[in-house]
Amino acid sequence: MSSLQTGPSKLGMHLIAIPAAVSVIVFLGYSSQWLFSTATSLEPGPLSTTESVTFNTLLACLWWSYLRACTVDPGRYIFDAPGSSDEEKPKAPKTSKTSKAPKKASRPSSSSSSGSSSHSPTAGETAVRWCRKCDAPKPARSHHCRHCRRCIPKMDHHCPWTGNCVSMQTFPHFVRFIIFTNISLWTLAYLLGRRFYSLYAQRYLPAYLGPTLPQLIHLTVLGLVSAGTTLALSIMLYTTVQSWMFNATMIEGWEIERHEAVVDRYSSTSSDGSWWGDDDEDDEDNDDDAAYNNNGDDEDYERRERRERRARKATALRMRIEFPYDLGIFNNMAQAMGTHNVLLWLLPFASGPKIATASGSSGVGWDWPENGFNDRTGMWPPPDPEKLRHAAAQGKWPASAGGGGSAAFASGHDEGERQWGTPEEEKAAFLARQEADFRRRRTKITGPVRQVGSDDEFELGMDGEPGWTNADGDRLRDYGVDEDAENDEDVPIATLLQRRDAKAKLAAVSAANSKKNK
Repeated sequence: MSSLQTGPSKLGMHLIAIPAAVSVIVFLGYSSQWLFSTATSLEPGPLSTTESVTFNTLLACLWWSYLRACTVDPGRYIFDAPGSSDEEKPKAPKTSKTSKAPKKASRPSSSSSSGSSSHSPTAGETAVRWCRKCDAPKPARSHHCRHCRRCIPKMDHHCPWTGNCVSMQTFPHFVRFIIFTNISLWTLAYLLGRRFYSLYAQRYLPAYLGPTLPQLIHLTVLGLVSAGTTLALSIMLYTTVQSWMFNATMIEGWEIERHEAVVDRYSSTSSDGSWWGDDDEDDEDNDDDAAYNNNGDDEDYERRERRERRARKATALRMRIEFPYDLGIFNNMAQAMGTHNVLLWLLPFASGPKIATASGSSGVGWDWPENGFNDRTGMWPPPDPEKLRHAAAQGKWPASAGGGGSAAFASGHDEGERQWGTPEEEKAAFLARQEADFRRRRTKITGPVRQVGSDDEFELGMDGEPGWTNADGDRLRDYGVDEDAENDEDVPIATLLQRRDAKAKLAAVSAANSKKNK
């Protein structure tokens, strides 16, 4: 079972969800059979042998699938101890080149909730996804669950009704549970329908010849609960089978919808890429270059910087990226179930795919085949406007911000060339940019909805809070994703290692000071 998130509301939801689901199954599945067998005046009477065997077989498949969906581990990434072999380094995206620099020592592994030991990639590796909560690389299609408190392979969502993540390893059991539940509900609807029809046909008979009042109340409650549950589970069946056929998790469906909204909205804006309330500043920058003061003052530099930033936004956000994991309906379904044998897909006792643990950096759950519709692999997920805001606020742009554009353009200079010429000039330019960033942050640190250090306003979601939501008003946290762990993706490994080393040193100093005080 997965760990429960702290907090009274979430904890209470997790505590009552599974007992509530079990209670509904017991009430609909077994109290109905008890009513049919005891209410002799309720036509057509007790279930026949065929009906009883069929219904109870479906219930047995339902129970077993539900048990497996609740108890099967959703998967965990285990990284080999660094320094034992050259294969222990996490794979960087295929588009980036890794240098064979000596491995850096990492902190000893601990029995954390992530279930993985700390792994130190080489300083030469760049732009791999990194989870700052697990302090480890984050393979493609994985997300950090705020309930399980670790990165989950191919995370679909965290289901409170199973108390577990729907992931690469648990999806086959979850989809079987949903299918068997719906078939059981349809069977129960047929059985209840026959009895309601019998009551309607006997509506002119004296009341004492029919079922008693408690039996009628029981039958009515069964019908209402069955109808509501069937409606909810039918919607869940539709979304689950859709995810199964198109090989897109709920989280990836959210990303697809956000990407299409961003591309459509941004492509309809002005050609200079103005968006998020930049229009007023754009008017100031439309002056002729001759009107600029070329004395190297901060105001002139900030104008150029804003134009470069808008150009990067335009490149990153106008490019439409195809969802790369849709391999065709049959291949999608076979990949999700871990086998091409169709007969095993709905077998309750069948297993599912298992994450590869031999190499610790490749195989099932680590690498995912792509359909080749994009210019290169590793382009998903597409650029996130929120990450671009954070990057702009911190004065940096991730190498992957172009979403398929070259890293050279995203970094602002041509590949193989220095932007400013000599190292001394580049250093001076960096110091000037840094000072301008500090000055701008000090002057724009106040404001109603502005990001600190950024010229962009937050977009409000359907719930009225800053940040994007899909058409249903959902955010990533609604699927169980720890959004705080998502903000450090695509940060260079060297930067992350420096942060981790600084954090470790600070912890060591604090521990030493506490010992001295004692």
